[in-house]
Amino acid sequence: MEFWLTYGPYLCGVLGFLALLALLVSFLCTRRLQRLLNLQRQLAQQLDDPDFVSRLAALNEDYQETKKLLLELQKRQEELAEELRKCVRTPVLKRYNAFADVGGELSFSAALLDGKGDGFILTGLYGRREARMYAKEVKGGAPQVRLAKEEEEVLAAAKQGG
Repeated sequence: MEFWLTYGPYLCGVLGFLALLALLVSFLCTRRLQRLLNLQRQLAQQLDDPDFVSRLAALNEDYQETKKLLLELQKRQEELAEELRKCVRTPVLKRYNAFADVGGELSFSAALLDGKGDGFILTGLYGRREARMYAKEVKGGAPQVRLAKEEEEVLAAAKQGG
């Protein structure tokens, strides 16, 4: 008996709070249910309209066509991404003086690599009496022959993306 006299008011307060909380939750659920019922009534009225049904069927058909088109576009995007890996990405050009007696930076080295690091380095050396061109193959970012200092620089720049 003493327990109820001591803790009874607290217990009644907690139970009263829980009852108010339950009342609030039931009120919110009732409001939400009422909104859903209103939407259901509106939809039922529109479904009785034959024009609405035909519009809905047309929308579904458009959706299916759009879905098919999206799948085709995704496939084409993958094909283009694969093609892009095979294209020259970041051509790098360096001009320099290959010989001490020639100015104007007429000599050059150019690295042309695809997305896999395959390609070539083209070097043109210009002197007073002659001009020479060299093409050196690159596979997977590694040269197949020994490179000059300038060629190594353009290869490193091309591998870093320009």
